[in-house]
Amino acid sequence: IRGVPDPGATSYDIVASAAFSMSSGAQQNLVLYSTGSQQRTIRGAYPGAVSFGASDSLNDIALAFSPIVQTQVSSRFVDRAGAFVDTVAASVAAGSAEWGRLSDGTYAPVVATGTLYGPFSEQPAVAPAAPSDAPIVGRESLTLAGPGTYSSSGALTAAAPGFYTWVWTIDATLQTVPAAELLPDGYSFSDEFGLAAESHVVPMALSAVSQVTATEVG
Repeated sequence: IRGVPDPGATSYDIVASAAFSMSSGAQQNLVLYSTGSQQRTIRGAYPGAVSFGASDSLNDIALAFSPIVQTQVSSRFVDRAGAFVDTVAASVAAGSAEWGRLSDGTYAPVVATGTLYGPFSEQPAVAPAAPSDAPIVGRESLTLAGPGTYSSSGALTAAAPGFYTWVWTIDATLQTVPAAELLPDGYSFSDEFGLAAESHVVPMALSAVSQVTATEVG
């Protein structure tokens, strides 16, 4: 049984019932005919039927789901002018309904936005959110077409040495109307700032030139 809720519904009920009837062959008894002392006949009973029914219901099936992402940078160390690529694993939060589906049965698309912060002189401390003055390299958006693994485009590149870290967010206000209707009211998700798994390092290129102070010494 597949339930197709009305557009905009946040929950729905499914009730199913069925009745069955089937022949069971001869019943487990006999029919005895008797005409006194003249004649007696005996035979099996007429074929019988077994009937039974069943019903069940699922009430208040929640449609709202809570998508989240966890990421792992493709490469911890990135060369100067190299691309920053983050691998994004999409799933749902603990206790959430399964990833929502549209009326045609396909997964609801969810837009996730990744912000790359940096450079920093050292690995940033883990925090619930980025500092207000944290430098921003740029942002990328990914459309998550259901649970699975995705990669950022690599459009952001390293311009200076240092530490860089990603923060990914999902905001209900940035979704299409059909997808937003399947999210909890005012839904917002953000992973932590400064996670090592979401951080890159661009090494410094050191050079030195030596010059003697005197061409002749004693």
